Amino acid sequence: MIEIILLFMTFLVLGYVLYPFYQSRYRWAYIPRNEEDPQVQQLQEAKREVLSAIKEIEFEHQMGKLSHADYEKLRDEYRKKALWILQELDRFNHPTRDVDRVEEEIRAYRYKLKHSGQSSIRFCPDCGASVEPFYKFCVQCGRQLLPSEQGG
Repeated sequence: MIEIILLFMTFLVLGYVLYPFYQSRYRWAYIPRNEEDPQVQQLQEAKREVLSAIKEIEFEHQMGKLSHADYEKLRDEYRKKALWILQELDRFNHPTRDVDRVEEEIRAYRYKLKHSGQSSIRFCPDCGASVEPFYKFCVQCGRQLLPSEQGG
């Protein structure tokens, strides 16, 4: 009789523990991996290797297995390599690189519009937002525009 009660209690506890796995809201969700550029992955791996090598030569120097002259030479070589790797990673991961290019294109386009004389679009002297000729205030910053700035 006790075996039946223990078996029943085991199934009850097992059912209670496994119940959430069978509900639809607890199903496994697909989380996409952020696939990086293979060159960035290679640079990350090279960075880990160089940092590991620097730690290793420092340890060997502290243990007396590496002379001071050899230590200085190896440390300088690895530091130069690490610096180069970090510069390359910055070149790949620099978020303002594309923003700077776009900003320069916008400046060139605005300059072209402003100096072409054919455009009726004007720009706010404070924020640089485009304003129609009949606007009395800038739509971006709210500055009152003078008649010469309004285009009228």
